[in-house]
Amino acid sequence: MMNSCVLDASAILAYLQDESGALLVEEALANGAAMSSVNWAEVLSKSG
Repeated sequence: MMNSCVLDASAILAYLQDESGALLVEEALANGAAMSSVNWAEVLSKSG
C-alpha cells in the first residue's frame, strides 16, 4: 500500500504545538502518512 501523503517537519511541528492545521496533520498520520528521515531529524532537533 502506498502512502497518500508525505509530511515535512513543519507539519509535524505544527501538530505537536497544536497550531493551525494540526487536525489535518493528525488525519494524515492516521491514514499512514510518510516522512523522510531528514525531516524527522529536524523535528527532533527543534522539539528538544
